[in-house]
Amino acid sequence: MRSFVCGLSEPWVTRALRKAHASAAAHAFQPVRHSWQSTDADGSVEKMRGMALDLGTRTIGLAVTDELGVTAQGLPTLERRGLRRDLEALTEKVADYAVDRFILGLPLNMDGSEGPRAEATRRFGHALEEKTSLPVIYQDERLTTVAATRVLLEGDVSRQKRKAVIDQLAAVLILQSWLAAQPSLSHETDETP
Repeated sequence: MRSFVCGLSEPWVTRALRKAHASAAAHAFQPVRHSWQSTDADGSVEKMRGMALDLGTRTIGLAVTDELGVTAQGLPTLERRGLRRDLEALTEKVADYAVDRFILGLPLNMDGSEGPRAEATRRFGHALEEKTSLPVIYQDERLTTVAATRVLLEGDVSRQKRKAVIDQLAAVLILQSWLAAQPSLSHETDETP
């Protein structure tokens, strides 16, 4: 079975994700059109890609949607090298993956308030928006790193290997959470009684 979270191809990550996504894999996958997607002249869904960021002090976890905006795929984690270099690296990713929006994990406090990390994240998001001219959408990321750690622990992944992919998996979870929150538009059918 191939996990729908692609880009994490190590066997130990695949096992962990397979266990975490067992219920999703048990059901037939039906693509849906989300309200944030538009249609082409022929009625087909316009291809769009969002990129999620799990912004840390040392690294930035990355994930992108597939072209239809249905699944989340992890990308290699970026090492932080200063704001200017971080923005340049993300601008390259925009070109590489044809990204049209960013979903930036917002580290809210447990009571929903914004602390210093959330303020720093918003400053980074503003700079990213100015640099790329793409919209930045903030997604509550409370407990995503905890959830990512739990997935990897349940998959019996060693501490060293967890450290290598934790930010990437957190970005995947942020993106999946955002995708799940998007209202889908029902497809019109030509059913005749």
